[in-house]
Amino acid sequence: MVTSDAASRGPAQPRASEATMDASSALSKADFASRAGFFRARLDRYLPTLQSDHARRVFLIRQREVFRQQYGEFVAKRGATAKRDPIFGWPTAADFVETIADLDRRISDLPGDGKAAA
Repeated sequence: MVTSDAASRGPAQPRASEATMDASSALSKADFASRAGFFRARLDRYLPTLQSDHARRVFLIRQREVFRQQYGEFVAKRGATAKRDPIFGWPTAADFVETIADLDRRISDLPGDGKAAA
């Protein structure tokens, strides 16, 4: 029996950004109007699985920093760093801004003073 190269390597490993929110894998992109809306839905499903508000704050701050870095690269390279999604198409600056603003809101909505953590 001949096996394909891909089959012999086993299942593909998720990228780091996908591995952090496995609980949301059942969502379908086709059900959302925007990539930011899809990401919000993934957060809505994932955040309750974290054990504490502190863990949620740390996770959200990390996500915000990742999106800020990606947005900076997106702007500096005029979108050349972006990848086209088969459902949502090419990302826009608005996708990044909307997502970063949502992450900021979620961080500020958590109990406690998050100013020292930001």
